[in-house]
Amino acid sequence: MNNSTDKSSNFIEFETPIDVKDLFKIIFEKKIPIFIFSLLLSIISVFYALSLTDYFESESLMSVRDVNENRSMTNFGGAASLLGIDISVSGENKTMQAIELIKSRKFMKHLLTFDKVLPSIMAAKSFDKETKSIIFDYNLYDSDKNVWKNDDFASLSKPSYLDAHGVFIDDLLTISLDKNTGFIKLNIKHVSPIFARDFLSLIIDESNNILRQKDLIESEQAIKYLKTEIAKTSLIDIRESINNLIEAQLEIQMMSNINKDYVLIIIDPPYIPEKSLGNSKLLIVIFSFIFGLLISSLYFLTRYLYEKKFL
Repeated sequence: MNNSTDKSSNFIEFETPIDVKDLFKIIFEKKIPIFIFSLLLSIISVFYALSLTDYFESESLMSVRDVNENRSMTNFGGAASLLGIDISVSGENKTMQAIELIKSRKFMKHLLTFDKVLPSIMAAKSFDKETKSIIFDYNLYDSDKNVWKNDDFASLSKPSYLDAHGVFIDDLLTISLDKNTGFIKLNIKHVSPIFARDFLSLIIDESNNILRQKDLIESEQAIKYLKTEIAKTSLIDIRESINNLIEAQLEIQMMSNINKDYVLIIIDPPYIPEKSLGNSKLLIVIFSFIFGLLISSLYFLTRYLYEKKFL
């Protein structure tokens, strides 16, 4: 019986409670060094945040032209199928066709044929607000001589369209589709707000041009084929159906030539952003100050607990 009492008393003596009030008292007493440390850490973070590159984002909202505008095409779909011609195009297919075109390597290769697109994608370093021009990384590209370089300033072959496509997809382009409305939203992020707007406009224009040319070529080939077929038959019903199909193909050519926004109809055009995506810089400073408070408070509390032999 006495042994159990001794064990109980030994256990009580070993357990020493920690007073939470003492912990808050330690933090209050050390408030000045805690604040100074946090302030120094936030000042360091300010210099780090200022060293980060500013990025700007331009955006455009678009819809896809309703395929039902070409009603004559849908009316004669059965006759076209009898002749081995596929004219069935849904709005959803046109939407996905436009999206996949923009994301394709072939499209990037086409965009690189335009002046300064490749260096603006691969070698842009910052943006000069006074001259409103891109400052290129001289270790990569000499804009005055239009020469690509490495760190030793030796001439190199320029980056490939595959390299540019990787940067384009991973860092520059954001594309989203609202399945409820069918609207497409395109975003381009870049160090230059002007290039972000211009490049986005170029993407939309060239997407429409390529899709337009594709349909024009296909319609011309279809008309040639239909004219060949109509010469082979004397049946009035078949000749009438073929003539209707030719009219439908001519309608495609007409729509292609009169509509600048052939597939992608701009609802909200690309714009020059006025503010950079700089909210993260402020967050870095705020987080650094809070982190400084936490780490310095933890240091003094740990030292107190160690001195009191709690640790």
